[in-house]
Amino acid sequence: MCLNVHFFPLHRCPGPSSCIAINGIYYCVCHKGWEKISEFQCLDINECNRGIHGCDPNSTCVNTPGSWKCVCNKGWYPVPKDARLPTCKDVNECVDVPNSCPVQSTCVNTVGSYHCICLRGWRNRGPHNCVDINECAKGSYRCPPNSRCVNTPGG
Repeated sequence: MCLNVHFFPLHRCPGPSSCIAINGIYYCVCHKGWEKISEFQCLDINECNRGIHGCDPNSTCVNTPGSWKCVCNKGWYPVPKDARLPTCKDVNECVDVPNSCPVQSTCVNTVGSYHCICLRGWRNRGPHNCVDINECAKGSYRCPPNSRCVNTPGG
């Protein structure tokens, strides 16, 4: 509550503000992260929309009441871990995430992601999956006369 010199209530300052006196005149001053929109009302500043957050390029700004925080995008992790304004580092899924790729492939880390390169006899189905190439059905393998082609995984 903002009081005058005789301690009589003048008015209540809004939640995110404080009463200050300058030369005997009392004012409500909005807290950091809030802006005054009328004599008795403070509005949250959306630092994200205004572009004044300073978040890492590999993160997303999330507005919070009176503040903001930066959340690293998928494929990135924060340093330090619980900082409001972290530096986002690339996750090496090939090292840090077990079984990122199937055993029939080689994992290749990329900036913010990864992909799998299938070994001979296997074909990529999406960036993280391999399927067997059926050489018999494809006609890429010829069996000798009086024999039958039988597909084997990867061969």
